[in-house]
Amino acid sequence: MILDIDIGNSRLKWLLRGGREGPSMRGAFPHDPWPEQPFPGVASARRVRISSVMGARNPSLVALCRERWDVEPEFARVESGVAGLQCGYDDPARLGVDRWLAVLACWQTIARQALVVDAGSALTMDILTGEGHLGGYIVPGLQMMQQALGVATWGVRAERELAAVDEPGRETSAAVINGCLSALAGAVEHAAARAGLRRVVLTGGDGEAVAGFLDDSLDIVLVPDLVLDGLAIALP
Repeated sequence: MILDIDIGNSRLKWLLRGGREGPSMRGAFPHDPWPEQPFPGVASARRVRISSVMGARNPSLVALCRERWDVEPEFARVESGVAGLQCGYDDPARLGVDRWLAVLACWQTIARQALVVDAGSALTMDILTGEGHLGGYIVPGLQMMQQALGVATWGVRAERELAAVDEPGRETSAAVINGCLSALAGAVEHAAARAGLRRVVLTGGDGEAVAGFLDDSLDIVLVPDLVLDGLAIALP
């Protein structure tokens, strides 16, 4: 059994790989509150592979892995040249490891020409061409946009949960949610057009919501576990 863990800015996702049949268990939870039993049902793991952008959680996870499963967890790093893919950053160490793993998974298993979009706390967009990774863009994610409106304005906030619909809002909550998703979709479409790409590979908690606002001319692929899939390539 191999336990793969993706520690993002706002939540942790995990997946237990049990063999050829594919994942045998999976889960996700926010950082606050941290659950008493973060990996329910995972009785054993011979390896633990981790993607972490939140270093404050790393020591407690290392201790948990040693105590519960007697394993030393392996942390993924950005290493240009994996699977023939070169990192487009001038300093590869400055690229978020989650972005690198998502790009690596797309390159190796989906397409070598695509815009790789991770719609989480921030929305990141990375350009892949047949030549490799060319860099990308970062904008605030859906929740961050909504929070910014609530903090910096009087009364412009989404006060209730609504289904996102690609149309003008007829009250403030709908206008905020639909407006923020329209802005995110516009950023994705702009990045794809500038790079001459039609294929958009989406992951992250808000990936499906963003996909619903993208132009139908794009070839959209939703892959919820793209970062976790990248762990298997970076740390085979």
